[in-house]
Amino acid sequence: MYVGTQAQNVNGKVYVPGTNNISQGLRYNCNTFKSFIEKADIAVAVNSRIDYEQGRVGGSSINEARNSNTVRNEFSYTPLLATDIFLST
Repeated sequence: MYVGTQAQNVNGKVYVPGTNNISQGLRYNCNTFKSFIEKADIAVAVNSRIDYEQGRVGGSSINEARNSNTVRNEFSYTPLLATDIFLST
């Protein structure tokens, strides 16, 4: 498998610090990537975008983590030239 999942086209808004920092768009939540994936578990195609905020780190318990909007993705083993999340430019 080359990529686990891929987003194409506009699936989120452009983030401009201090002006429109409301999170909006596609988020990858609670995914488990188990197989060997050659390029990336999550890929975002050229001229495409997803929500700039994919979750927050926080909470000392699982309930606090869920309430803190963590995404809980589990990534596959990736070799040296692969990544968990790949953004095409």
